[in-house]
Amino acid sequence: MRKTLSLLLAVTLLLAIILVFPNSVSAAFPSPSDMNGYENLCLTYTWNPNGVNNGRHTVQDLMPYVAYYDAGGDIKDFFFDSYLFLPCVQLGTSGGSMHYNSSNPCLAVDWEDYVEDTFYPDTNVNALETAFGEAKAKLNAPDKKAGVFLSILYPAKSAGSRFGSLGGRSLNMNKYADRQYAVKWIIDEQLRLYKEAGYENLELVGFYWLEERLQSGSLGTEDTKLFQYASEYLHSLGFKFIWIPYYQSNGYSKWKTLGFDVACMQPNMYWQTTADANRVDNCVDSCNSLGMCVEIELDHKVFSDSEYYNRYLDYLEGCMNGGAMDSIKMYYQGGKTGAYYAAWSYGGSTARSIYDLTYKYAKGSLTQSDIDRYREGGFKIPEDVDWISIGKDYVASAPYYSDGSIDYQDNDGTELTDGVVGTTALGTEWHAFHNSLLDSDGRMNVTIDLGKVTSGLTNFLIQFSNINTSGISAPKDDIKIYISDNGSDFKLLAQPMLEYDGISAYINLVTQPVSARYVKFSFINSTYNFVFCGEAMVGRNDTEGTTPDISDDTSSDTSSDTSSDTSNDDTSDPITPPDDEEDEDTAKNILLNKKYDISGCGVKSTYNANLTDGNAFSNLNYNATSNWFAFYHHENASSSDINAPDKVGYAIFNLGDKYALNSIRMHLLNNTSWAIGVPEAINIYVSNDGENWGKSVGTMTISKAENVGYWTEIPLDCSARYLKVEFILSDHFAFVNEIEAYGSIDASPDTPVVEIPLGDVNEDGVVDSVDYLLVKRHCFNTYTLNEQERLTADIDENDIIDSVDYLLIKRIAFSNYNV
Repeated sequence: MRKTLSLLLAVTLLLAIILVFPNSVSAAFPSPSDMNGYENLCLTYTWNPNGVNNGRHTVQDLMPYVAYYDAGGDIKDFFFDSYLFLPCVQLGTSGGSMHYNSSNPCLAVDWEDYVEDTFYPDTNVNALETAFGEAKAKLNAPDKKAGVFLSILYPAKSAGSRFGSLGGRSLNMNKYADRQYAVKWIIDEQLRLYKEAGYENLELVGFYWLEERLQSGSLGTEDTKLFQYASEYLHSLGFKFIWIPYYQSNGYSKWKTLGFDVACMQPNMYWQTTADANRVDNCVDSCNSLGMCVEIELDHKVFSDSEYYNRYLDYLEGCMNGGAMDSIKMYYQGGKTGAYYAAWSYGGSTARSIYDLTYKYAKGSLTQSDIDRYREGGFKIPEDVDWISIGKDYVASAPYYSDGSIDYQDNDGTELTDGVVGTTALGTEWHAFHNSLLDSDGRMNVTIDLGKVTSGLTNFLIQFSNINTSGISAPKDDIKIYISDNGSDFKLLAQPMLEYDGISAYINLVTQPVSARYVKFSFINSTYNFVFCGEAMVGRNDTEGTTPDISDDTSSDTSSDTSSDTSNDDTSDPITPPDDEEDEDTAKNILLNKKYDISGCGVKSTYNANLTDGNAFSNLNYNATSNWFAFYHHENASSSDINAPDKVGYAIFNLGDKYALNSIRMHLLNNTSWAIGVPEAINIYVSNDGENWGKSVGTMTISKAENVGYWTEIPLDCSARYLKVEFILSDHFAFVNEIEAYGSIDASPDTPVVEIPLGDVNEDGVVDSVDYLLVKRHCFNTYTLNEQERLTADIDENDIIDSVDYLLIKRIAFSNYNV
């Protein structure tokens, strides 16, 4: 009996909970099926009467939303699958507010102009039709369509008889019937224009109620009836009805009763004066219990202020961990052009991370490691480096002081070499540079004294703050790193670009080993007067066999900087250049400032760096266009853009004299996230006349290194007047910005170039089954012939390597055919 009573009591309590909380039982995030299968809705703000072009999206404006572009500029996938067209938060043509404003409501003329502008020729909905068609063609998805949602404006009672006429009917918003008529008119008028356009790439899914709260205080009022009337009318036409209330706005928990098919709540945390760390999580939990989805929010402050950058990561992380990522997702990004467009177009790691992380979130593939990579405080001093600058003396431009007592003014002159990066906004970790306190060269400088000339220096790190709300910005990209043995004669080492990671802007340059006693970081302020620097560091690879420091003097190191890594399977370690103090005939870079021929210009003449100017650029940013030469190949690209046909690019150098060559070095970039890969192989050819090239005199097969700019070297033992470097691409791009060769003048007579017989693909002096198999593998795309191999493989000399060639080579090998 006690068990029976307990069971009855439990059932009674459960029923009571269901009656009291009807939206919280058996609720869950909505499924994409609730929106006809669409799950990523991009809010697309239109209509700005004060600047019409600011509210009209062109095809170009919409393409980065429609399609996901990789960092190399190639379309890889669709991005947002649906689009909500709604008016900017602007005053209308009449001067009335497009959102509810009891004292200044919008009028009929605003309604008419807004609807007309939504379908303005070649923009907005019409532009989406074209943009999505282009993406479909590129991605070979002929049956795919983009979902479209249109907006229903709010017929404010306060407009009264001043509202005007719609569809030939004079309206008085004090009358409920006229308010209902206005709702029907804006649905019908947009539906008419949509049908007349005859779109092939779009599907009209439904309509959106523009107001973000229930204006009246309770259910059963006129506003409630308007919601329900719109819902019933739209459902009779087969359309969905959606809503995006702001955080816990009036009526948000009654969204189903009001007649909506999908409701998506705004967390509104992004714009809080002081961000509530739990707001997104609380919103996610509430939405899950009520069957709502969660809106993602950001604006352009995400690019200039680390506080807002990290708030955006809070949105993605909270929704990912709370399960909202697997539901319908809606995205607020501001008006034209929105923040996601800016993330695509700005370049740089911070902006690009917004674009890429949002894409992963949209596709449901975002992970915690993706978030952690960019989270504030994620920047750490690398631990695998011997940071020999820690605790060393330095001289820096004077720090800023005022009469105040702000913590950053508590400066004891050790901040920049104490090994502690800056993490707080205005704490004592920072050295506060200011635009009013520049050095005599008009720049801000930090010069570290290592105490003695030190060899093997490979790592150069400097960290800056990027808190724009406090008037602190990262410096301009014109950042220079110098080295010196005596503190007065400085040599430019590199001019790298900044990277961003949450609160930090930083440079972590890894280069070939150099010797110096003094290292100077030089920069200038950017947007604001303040530049806060947290740490300036110099180190070397912390590995066994590191070259020891030399004596405490100012002489150049001539004994330890000549080692080189000539391994054919590991190029991740930087290569030491020949020391300038060695004998000039053996250590001279004989390619310096030499002219050369190359297989076409850099990609579209943009990435077209000089390969012999002595400037080895270390920045990973592919947007630093003038510093890299780009070899490019893509199966779908225009032939005019490709300068590495068959994934083979080359550079030919006229040395001017005959040289005995002992090595050649290339400075390359590897950054696979941008489809930039180190070459699969590099082949070296030499010639006495620039026309007849023998077999390869040096080859390197490269294992991909970490994402970094670095040197690789091929040892040589040959003589020549002409030198050819051939790059076999491993990805769409191969980036190189400097090629160097070392050797001495060779006065010996020219050695005739050995003629390679047709068919001898591997150049071993005989045409045999090995040659036949190499060509066969090339034809079946399991091996790529280099340029010289192609010349000997082309038996029928028609410039095409095909089955005819490998069959002829097979016949030669078996003595059934003679060339």
